[in-house]
Amino acid sequence: MGKPSNWEIIRPVLRLWGFFAVVHSLLASRQAKDAVRRLVGDRVRDGVYRTAFTTHSGFWALWLLWRTWHLPDRVLVQVPPPWSWLMRAGQGACVALAFAAGWLIGIPQFNGWPQLAAFLRGQTPAPEPGAQGPPLDRDGEMRVAGPYRLTRHPANLALLLFLLFPKITVRGLTAGAIAALYMILGSIHEETRLRARYGAAYARYQGRAPFLLPGLPSWAPPPAATRDATPVPAQAARAQEAQAEQAGHRLAGQDATAPPAP
Repeated sequence: MGKPSNWEIIRPVLRLWGFFAVVHSLLASRQAKDAVRRLVGDRVRDGVYRTAFTTHSGFWALWLLWRTWHLPDRVLVQVPPPWSWLMRAGQGACVALAFAAGWLIGIPQFNGWPQLAAFLRGQTPAPEPGAQGPPLDRDGEMRVAGPYRLTRHPANLALLLFLLFPKITVRGLTAGAIAALYMILGSIHEETRLRARYGAAYARYQGRAPFLLPGLPSWAPPPAATRDATPVPAQAARAQEAQAEQAGHRLAGQDATAPPAP
C-alpha cells in the first residue's frame, strides 16, 4: 500500500474530534443539565453532575489523544534546535499557566468536589456556579489576579499554545485546528454565561483584560448587551462561593486525615 493521502489522514481525525466536540458540548449544555435534574432531582444533579462531567471529559480526552496518536500521519515541518527547545519550554510554561488559572478559580470548585462532598454527607449541595471564571471580590468587582490580568481565558490560551509542537504533521495540524476552533467558540459561549451571572462587573472586567491573546485591545460589550442580564447579586454570589470554598476545605481536611488505603 502507498502512503495515505492528506484527506485519508484528515478524515478520521475530523470524525473523532468532531464527535468529541459535539458530545462534550451537549453534556455541558443547560438542556442536558435540566434533563438530568428532572430525571434524578435537585440533590443528585447538584451533587454529582459536575464531578461526573469533568471526570468523564478527562478520561475521554485521554482516550481521544491515544486513538489519534495511532492514526496515519505525515510530517510537514520539523523545527530544528534551538527553536524546538524554545517551543518545548513554551509548552511547559503553558502547563504552569493552566495550573495557575485553575488554582485561582479553585481546582476543587472547578471539578465540583465541594458539591460531591456535601452530597456524600447527606447534605443539600450548593448549586453549581453558572459559569467558570475569576471569582467575585468583596467590593463586588471581579477578582483579577495572576493570569487573569493578561487574558480572560488563561486556561484556554494555555491549551491553544500547547499545540505548538516542534514536529508539525497533517494529523496534528488537523486536530489542533479543531481544538483551537472549539476552545475559541467555547470561550465566547462562556462569556455569555459570565455576563449573565455577574452583569456589569464582568463587563467592566472585559474592558480591562483582552479576550484571549495578551497585548490585544480589550473589548467590553455595549450597555445594551448587559442591560437585560439578570446577574446574581454580589452578596449572594460571594455567599455561594464562600460556601463552596468552605466545603472544599472540609473535603481536603477529610482526605488528609483519612487512613491510607490497604
